[in-house]
Formats: sequence, structure tokens, C-alpha cells
Amino acid sequence: MENMNCEVVSTITDYYAKDGEEGKELIKDILFYLYHTTTDHKLMANIVEWFNEENYCIQCGSKLTYYEWKEARPIGEEIMSAYDCSRCNDEH
Repeated sequence: MENMNCEVVSTITDYYAKDGEEGKELIKDILFYLYHTTTDHKLMANIVEWFNEENYCIQCGSKLTYYEWKEARPIGEEIMSAYDCSRCNDEH
């Protein structure tokens, strides 16, 4: 049988996207559940992609925080940035 992981994620995201923020929360909750209960690595990768695009933590489901900082370089400073989960970082 053909792996339908892309279609599963697409169907969920397309169906609930019309419901605005409420739909987005439902998408996140459904994909979070699927990610943590499946053994299909392709499905997991597609779900992680959605979580990264929407800036949610795949471990806890929280919204990621955007951080920006400056690092010294030989020819000046470079502005660096990243998204990080403050909730998961607090636990470590």
C-alpha cells in the first residue's frame, strides 16, 4: 500500500484551515496527537514540517518564542535569530 502521509497532513490542514485560529488550534492538536502516537517516520517528518512553519514546539505544543542576538565577527557584528520553546527549556 502506498504511503499517504502527505495526504493525511494535507487533508487535516486544508479541512480545518477555514476555521481561523480555532481551526489552527485543532490542526495543531490533531497533528500533535498523530506525531506522538505514530511510528511512521515520513508522517512524523511532515508533521514536524508543519510545526516548524507555524512556529510550534513539537515536544509540548507551545508557541515558539523568537529570539534575536548579536554575535561578534572579525568584521563586525552579525545579528543571529532563532525560535525556541521557553516552556521546554525551563524543564531542562
